[in-house]
Amino acid sequence: RQINGWMYYTREMPHGRSLEDMIDTKAKFGEKTLADVIAGVAEAMGQAETQGYHYRMPTPRDIFVDEEHQASIVNVFRPRTGKTRDYAADTGRFLMMLRPLCDGPRARHLVEELAQQKLDWEKLRRRAEDLQEQHRQDSLLKRADTREAHEIAAARSAGVGASRARAARAE
Repeated sequence: RQINGWMYYTREMPHGRSLEDMIDTKAKFGEKTLADVIAGVAEAMGQAETQGYHYRMPTPRDIFVDEEHQASIVNVFRPRTGKTRDYAADTGRFLMMLRPLCDGPRARHLVEELAQQKLDWEKLRRRAEDLQEQHRQDSLLKRADTREAHEIAAARSAGVGASRARAARAE
């Protein structure tokens, strides 16, 4: 838009913090958060790939993560060109971009293992969604185990209380 001879350009910034900011502040992500971020970025990049758009490789400055670990990217997409992309190399570069954010060896292993698989964006999205589902199932099992453990402990406490009351009555 032009006003009084000045050109203005605005765009909505994604929610959250950029990966660049997170790397600078030494933020760390566990496996679950990494799976969420990878799935979000791979979904957006895969959509562009499927529709035939060209893109410049996203940088940590272009990817944002909000408090709920939802990833979004600024517009890195361009009209189609005759140039082909090496999607597996691009996903590998993206995954290595996440390495400084990995919280511990398991998270680093996840990122490195995915990079070695040489996946395109769509395959990376599906793999990340599989990881998200695995984490959801693990979480449900942990909650069920915790609830069961509390119920057992409560039953034992109630049983001990009843045993003491019987013993006191017998005296």
